Amino acid sequence: MRKLLLLFFIFILPIAVFADDLSLCYNVKALFVTVGKTCIHYKKDKDTLYFNSIIRSSRLVSFMKRIEDKGKGIADLKSFKPKYFLFDQEESKYKATNEYIYHDDKIVSKTTHYDKSWKPTEEEIKEFSSTDYFEPFMLSMVFYKNIHHKKEEPLKLFYKNKTYNIPYKILGDEIEEINGKKVPVKKISVKPFIKGKGLLVPYGEWFIYLDKSNLYPVKIEAKFVFVSAVAYIETIEGKNTLIKEIIEQYSN
Repeated sequence: MRKLLLLFFIFILPIAVFADDLSLCYNVKALFVTVGKTCIHYKKDKDTLYFNSIIRSSRLVSFMKRIEDKGKGIADLKSFKPKYFLFDQEESKYKATNEYIYHDDKIVSKTTHYDKSWKPTEEEIKEFSSTDYFEPFMLSMVFYKNIHHKKEEPLKLFYKNKTYNIPYKILGDEIEEINGKKVPVKKISVKPFIKGKGLLVPYGEWFIYLDKSNLYPVKIEAKFVFVSAVAYIETIEGKNTLIKEIIEQYSN
């Protein structure tokens, strides 16, 4: 469940958390059964923001289709733009990596496909001039910033060598019960029309529930090509105000 958490999140499991770190882990369910776990880790070092993420299928699901998608990203907070993105996708027999390096005037994209033992079978390098289109990690920060400032501008996504303008709408404030606690949230409708391969290609309308105080998702109702799922926040480690502090410090 990572394309929004690409789109909106992306993650790493057991990890040390320091003063300017935040780790968010989500339990992902489909038909009331746990199908996986997804985590995203943010680390701020001066004016640089680092992302790490993982999506991993549960043991039950892995018997049928093993999923383990990992992501890394680096962004410059002064310009509020991405610098680097890497996404390792492993879904059953499908294995590929997508790597983007952002320059002032171009994006250099490297796509590599692998066989079942992770031996490279195909590699492609392309350049794109669409530098105002962001990879999923930093685009999620733009999304949180827009929500904080009550903006509804389409999200400009660069993903797998394609560009997308993703519409969303702020539906209003609600109270959601999360882990036995009532949490004030902002509910947002998102339509991530994204083309791709694998089981986790976004489809239809998603609903994102952002913690009003701290601006991170506490619940995501997502649709993919073959399944609908709900991700619930499970653990929060580190500085839970980090995302909001970054947005308030670096907003233009």
